[in-house]
Parts: sequence; C-alpha cells; structure tokens
Amino acid sequence: MTTQFSPSELFEQLTQSSEQLLDTLKAEYQALKADNIEIIQSLSLQKEQLVNQLNQLEAQRQQWQNTESNAHDFSHFLETLNPSFADSWEHIRYTTRLNQQINQTNGMLLNRKHHLAQELLGILTGNDHSSGESYTAQGNNQYNLTSYRETQA
Repeated sequence: MTTQFSPSELFEQLTQSSEQLLDTLKAEYQALKADNIEIIQSLSLQKEQLVNQLNQLEAQRQQWQNTESNAHDFSHFLETLNPSFADSWEHIRYTTRLNQQINQTNGMLLNRKHHLAQELLGILTGNDHSSGESYTAQGNNQYNLTSYRETQA
C-alpha cells in the first residue's frame, strides 16, 4: 500500500529519495573502482529500493498532476500554484538527470569489469564466455556477482 502525500510532502519525498539515490550511485561508483563486491551488492539492494520508491512517488505525482491540471507545462502550473514547488521540481529533474548519468557510467564500468572477468575466466577454463548488458533499465544488476567474485580469486 502506498502512502498518499500532500503536494508539499510529495515534493519533499521526491527530493529526499532522488538525493539518496544520487549518494548511493556515487558510493557504487567508488565501490566499483575499488572492486568491493560486498559493498556493491549492498548498494545494489539500496538502489533497487530507492528506484522502486521513486517510481511509486512519480506515479503519485502524475496522478496529482492529472487531477489538478490539464496544463501541458507542469513547471508553469507549479509556478502559479506555489513557486517553491516549481523550484523543488527543477531540483528533482536536475538530480534525476545526474542519477541517470552516473548510473550509465556505473553500468559501463560494471560491464567493462564483467567483460574482462569473463575473458579471464574463458582463458583460465578454455571456454568462451560472452557478456551482455550488466544493468537492466531499472538499474539492477543483471548478472550473478558470484561469478565476478570467483574470477577475482
């Protein structure tokens, strides 16, 4: 069951969750650089929870937008309703773009590390392992971190 927030609470929750996701993605980048699998796994779970929470909040925001306004320009609607909402919305959009960029960078780094690990494993075992994308569209790991850990040994 999803908690229904007032508009001000909704923007506060969206802001907090998007900033928490940004912090998690930055920590994930550092863990990927350090090859710290345990932290990567923990951060992956946190990231999944935050993405789910943001999706629920966004669904509530869209529902609120649809009931409150037929305006196509949501930012203008917010400015007329409450200028602080418009500022919050712009900050949320900015943080969301940063999250997408960092998640993409993390995904590329993870894919590179996974590909190298698979190549090494293929050399050691005489088998050819091809790798695909490591992250799904939701930002979740798509491959088994256990195989990555085994190749580090």
